[in-house]
Amino acid sequence: MNGPTGNALAFADEWERLTHCDLEIQMNSRIYSCTSVNELKLADGSHRQATIEEFELIKTWRIAFRDEVDGIVLTVDDHIRAQIENGQVYLWTTDQPVSVAILGRGTDNGGTVGAVYTPPELRNHGYTTALTSAVTQTIVDSGKKYAVLYTDLDNPTSNSIYQQIGYTPVSDATLWKFLPNI
Repeated sequence: MNGPTGNALAFADEWERLTHCDLEIQMNSRIYSCTSVNELKLADGSHRQATIEEFELIKTWRIAFRDEVDGIVLTVDDHIRAQIENGQVYLWTTDQPVSVAILGRGTDNGGTVGAVYTPPELRNHGYTTALTSAVTQTIVDSGKKYAVLYTDLDNPTSNSIYQQIGYTPVSDATLWKFLPNI
């Protein structure tokens, strides 16, 4: 169960009382919003939409992202394929793809950046910052008023990166796991 921290805790406590389950925090997250992208010196390379020929790479990275964040991340082939075909999957590329991000669900006023992933061996080169900045700018340039994203509060690196790009905190949320009381 995921929701604003105070409300999520109240619901989780009540659910625990009613079902006698055990509670475990899966993630403390922060929702950020960005209305204007800061000008940054970006990593070498450029961003582009992924192609269907890159499906296997995107799927591999999506699974790695899901496993790393231990979160709810769709890894179904048809879903990934549809996102690629709909132009929602972006890559930062040098001589090869080095980072991926999803331009996710949106509203009339905003768009979402999600599932931002750079393989461990390619980290610390600024690719995540560059790609997130570029996808955020894509959202803002499309006429949306803002872009949003979620971060894991236990990951100070991602929280710092997103604030450098121009994201500001909106609200904190908690993802609770309900475990059988054995």
